[in-house]
Amino acid sequence: MNNEFHINYTGSRDSVPLPEQYEGYDLESAFYDYKPKGLTVTLEMDGYALPMSSSRFIEFVLACLPLAEQLRNLSPENTHQLRKHFPEVPSHFKFYSWMFVDFMQWFPIIIFATDKSTTWIYTRTQDESKEHPLIVLPERDREQPIKVPRNLVIKEICAFLTRYLDDLSSAIPFIRSDSLYKKYRARIAALNISQVVSS
Repeated sequence: MNNEFHINYTGSRDSVPLPEQYEGYDLESAFYDYKPKGLTVTLEMDGYALPMSSSRFIEFVLACLPLAEQLRNLSPENTHQLRKHFPEVPSHFKFYSWMFVDFMQWFPIIIFATDKSTTWIYTRTQDESKEHPLIVLPERDREQPIKVPRNLVIKEICAFLTRYLDDLSSAIPFIRSDSLYKKYRARIAALNISQVVSS
């Protein structure tokens, strides 16, 4: 398992106009207000690169923490239909996925098949034809999965979210008192603790 899974984050602590703290304003509101120049994230896996910015960036942020918690807990999967596409994956593995629909067409999909130790990560694209099959899109997708320790995926997600929240809360300091912000931090801390316990 020599291939790596990376979340390459280009952050910024540049100032942004301080948003109005209206009733109901929370961390997810701040996600949409915090848009400094140069804020990007690229998902990288052994030659595969999926760059995301603007609303794609926010979509990625919102997808990260639930996936990390599913991988940690080996939660019940919600992607049973994926099994038919990957018959080589052992039957005891669980499937999870990221799908980035903001790409308008040829949606990129990242599939995570995992057991207690190893995660097989596939990159696929949803075809635009009637059946919407998963395909290997030339110049984008890998035919074979990369295989990495399950904890490596969780660790990368935690590191990315920690850096991003540090930058966001530096630019919008009042968000540190938001209950959702505190819950995000607590959930990330719990994931980090589980890394220490399982290592």
